[in-house]
Amino acid sequence: MTPDELKADTEERYGALRAARDKWWKQLFESVPLREGVNRGQAFELIEITLDYFEKTYLSELTDEGDLDETYWQHFLDKRNSFLNMIRYGIEQKRN
Repeated sequence: MTPDELKADTEERYGALRAARDKWWKQLFESVPLREGVNRGQAFELIEITLDYFEKTYLSELTDEGDLDETYWQHFLDKRNSFLNMIRYGIEQKRN
């Protein structure tokens, strides 16, 4: 929800950091063994979408006073990890 007049400044300040972070995530993901038939690019995009959602959620909930408390932060990380685990391990019950 960044105002248009601040977007260029924000991109200038944080664009390189985001690019480095994205490159790091992609390198880590290259070592993840995927099931046969899973498109690596699409799988990585799904993870990026999930991480972007949680990043935007966190940023939108920050207060003027700064960081959110430890309880919030732990709940936030637990929820994010739960979503990532659903991606990693699936959501459908395995059939016999």
